[in-house]
Amino acid sequence: MQLRVRASIPLLTEEPFFVLYAVTGENACARRASALWNASRVFALLGFNLLVWGHVAWGLWSIWRK
Repeated sequence: MQLRVRASIPLLTEEPFFVLYAVTGENACARRASALWNASRVFALLGFNLLVWGHVAWGLWSIWRK
């Protein structure tokens, strides 16, 4: 039994799809790149919000604790 390994484009980067769109002009590549960009932006903003509000909560808790 032989395993086949397919070469694939990394799932969470939009750069290859921007390059494919620039080279081929294919609208599907532009839509995929745009969707991946929007998803990565949402998760980055969510992480930043959690970081900021976590520090706010920690500061308020440490003030209240004293």
